[in-house]
Amino acid sequence: MRLASRSMCLCGILRKESIGKSSTGINTSPGASSLRVYPNPVKNELVIAYPVNVAPIHFKIINTMGLIVYQGIMSEKIVVPMASYAAGIYLVVVESEVEVRERVVKM
Repeated sequence: MRLASRSMCLCGILRKESIGKSSTGINTSPGASSLRVYPNPVKNELVIAYPVNVAPIHFKIINTMGLIVYQGIMSEKIVVPMASYAAGIYLVVVESEVEVRERVVKM
């Protein structure tokens, strides 16, 4: 039952007016096709690449409890150390003209 409540918490984070559903039923946001987050699942280092961006923008990584576990400023690409994070699902949020989100699994 605890897993269900954690999943519901993450779903609560993902619900916003700017998010739609793709044909696969997975929530996506506008501009998500430009955001690349890899490898997914991640073990040690997560690469966040947003090649359509050249100006510095804010980004953050949020855990399933809704806590910001990492945040910073990036331009086109950044490498985030994830080795010390607990296994689970995280949400990468890039705050450009529109808020772009991508889910990541930490192993």
